[in-house]
This record gives sequence, structure tokens and C-alpha cells, in this order.
Amino acid sequence: MKTTIKFFVLLSAVLTLVACDKDKEAPRHERDIVYTVAEQTTTTVHLTTEAEWDALLDRFCDYAEEGSEVTFYNANHKTTKSATKEAVTYSTTDREAMKRWMAQMEDEGKTVTVTYDPATGTWNGTAYATAPHPPLPSSGLITYECDWMNVFGYIWSFDTVNRRVYITIHSTLQSITAPDYPVGVYEYRHADEVNTPFAYWLINSMGDTAGLYNLEFVGSDTLHFNATRLSNPVTLVRTDNWQTYLCSDMGLDIAMHVRYDAWQLTLAIAQINSNAFGYVDCIWPFGIGRFALVRRGIEGDGDIPAYGLTLDFMSFGGNDVLEDYTIQGKPLVDEQFTITPGFSSCCSEYHFQRL
Repeated sequence: MKTTIKFFVLLSAVLTLVACDKDKEAPRHERDIVYTVAEQTTTTVHLTTEAEWDALLDRFCDYAEEGSEVTFYNANHKTTKSATKEAVTYSTTDREAMKRWMAQMEDEGKTVTVTYDPATGTWNGTAYATAPHPPLPSSGLITYECDWMNVFGYIWSFDTVNRRVYITIHSTLQSITAPDYPVGVYEYRHADEVNTPFAYWLINSMGDTAGLYNLEFVGSDTLHFNATRLSNPVTLVRTDNWQTYLCSDMGLDIAMHVRYDAWQLTLAIAQINSNAFGYVDCIWPFGIGRFALVRRGIEGDGDIPAYGLTLDFMSFGGNDVLEDYTIQGKPLVDEQFTITPGFSSCCSEYHFQRL
């Protein structure tokens, strides 16, 4: 009998410990917050944790305190939870109280507008019910770039629906190396176990983690990237200059960013990177970095033109011209194109599809 009692006491203790550990897990609550500052560009931010949401509410208060009117809503709310359609107003000099009210109005499915009166130190809010918002697009990328006079170029394209990011780098600085500056294709996953709202793991297709990185406000006009090994964060600006292509042949996951070039003999300027090359034992036919797609003549082949191709590499201060390539299709114009090297490499053809 005593043995049975001891067993149940031990079992109760174990269950209590499990419950305590479960309570310590970071809450996960995904939101797609659409907001406008000073009636200018509308931005959508995908949030996965309460810590990110609290940080964004702080940012909204900062915008208001700086003199801008902020309006936001959660695009995931299909209908409002509130029965009333009348506007609700709220005023307070307590910043935390304002954040709690904003969060409550978001939870009720309302659109919220916030301003700040510096004369009285008062935040003023208005919340109102709206018609159901259209769903966010099922595809599409948010792209950022940092470009230092063609010396250092860093481009990140986020697929916020599938939680993937496509990263390329161009640098003439010999000290710029991975993993401080990750490149290639990754799944990005919030590091819930770290008490930092913008900490993310980058995980490649082989399941390996590149490291822990700080990505502040994915979806806003600027993206702040940092790693523990970097002395200064990199600030990237949201841009529409680049289009993103992906080559998945042989699992290489080759990310390519392409933009137009002003020189009429050049098809485009491109940056290309992959994080899979350490896993394959074959020749990689593209240099890492930025290069020009240069037209060398045209041959007609039905409706699909075939171009002789020169890859004019601009990495590390050099201009290595590689002419033994052909290309079918037009980057930036076509949804897909194929690059064929005239020598033996990992693949006989590389098929790039626009994302």
C-alpha cells in the first residue's frame, strides 16, 4: 500500500514538472499586421510571437510620438468580434496602457488609428470595425538590399507565406565571408527559445542551421540584420529593383537576383549564390557574386531566342569574362530561362524559375 502511495506521489510530481515546463514555452500567435505611417506606404509585417507583437506596438507608439499618425489592422481577422460598428476612442498619458488598448482592439478585429499630442503628453486612439479584409497574396516576395557603391551588395528576398528567404552577396571585400553573412536559400524560423523578439534560425535544405541571426521587422521599409560575430548591424532597404529566380536542379538551390542594366549591350546585372556547394562533388559553373549578362549575338529558334552569353564577373575587383555559355529565354522578361555552360559541370543545363 505504501509503495502504491509513493508511486502516485512521484507521478503527480512528474506531471507537475511537465506542466511547469510547458508553461515556460514561448507563446506562438501568428499575425499579419498591415500598417500605414503618416498616410504613406502601407507595410505588412508577419509576426509569430507575442514578443514581436509587443515590440511592434512600441514602434507604433514611437511613430506617433515622432508626430506621425499610425493606422493598423490584422489581415488575418476575417470578421470583427465586436458587435458594435461605432468608433471607439481612447486617450491616456500612460504608454503601456495605450499599448494594452491597441492590442485589445486588434484582438477584436478592429482597425486602429493612433496619434500623440506633445503638448499634453497624451496618446489618442480611435478603433472602428471594418469589412473583412482581403487575404494576403498567396505568393510574392519582399526584397531588401544594401548597396555600398558597388563594393558591397547584399540582397534578401523573403517569402513570408512559405517562410523562406533567398540571399545573395556581392563584395570586393576579402573579409566578407559566411557564416557572418549567410547566402543561399533558407527556411527562416523564429528562435522561440531565445528571449529576443527578432532572433531567427536559418535552416538550409539539408536541415543544417546556419546560425542565430537578428532580423528586425521583416516586412517594414527597412530591415536590420545582425549576428553575434558582427560589430555593426547591416541596414537593408526595401526595394523593387531586383527580381528573384531559383534553380533547384540537383538540389543546388541557386538563388539569383536580377535587375536591368542601363548599358544596352547588357541583358541584366545579376547576383548569384547557393549554400549547397559544400554538399556536392562537382564543378560549379558560376562565380559567387555579381556579374553582367552580356549579349554576344542572337540566333532565332522559333519563338524562343537563344543568346550567346558572356558572364562578366565583378567580384573581388576582377572582370573575368567567361564566354562559353548560352542562354534560352530572357531574364526579367520570361518566367523562366535556361543557362547552358559549354563545359562539364554539376548540370548540363541550369533552369531558373522566377519566384
